[in-house]
Amino acid sequence: MLEELNELIKADKESQTKFESFKALFYEERELLAKSALKRARVTALVLGAVTVMSLLFLLFAFVTKTKAEEEVVKYEAQIQALETKLENCAQ
Repeated sequence: MLEELNELIKADKESQTKFESFKALFYEERELLAKSALKRARVTALVLGAVTVMSLLFLLFAFVTKTKAEEEVVKYEAQIQALETKLENCAQ
């Protein structure tokens, strides 16, 4: 598109000067938009990375808590079994 316009206005120096400045502004704006999009992508990646790390920490916490709870269940079941045995011995 820009090349076609360039061919059409080659003869007129004033138009060519205006076109060159328009073209420079066009490329500058396009570069700024690309930089802005890249910055947004970086921020998004950083936020998603932080959320991922937090979720992994919560997963680790849940696993440790579950393991401790299972150990407590085994311990209390053994205590219950011992008390039931003592109760049976007392009843006889």
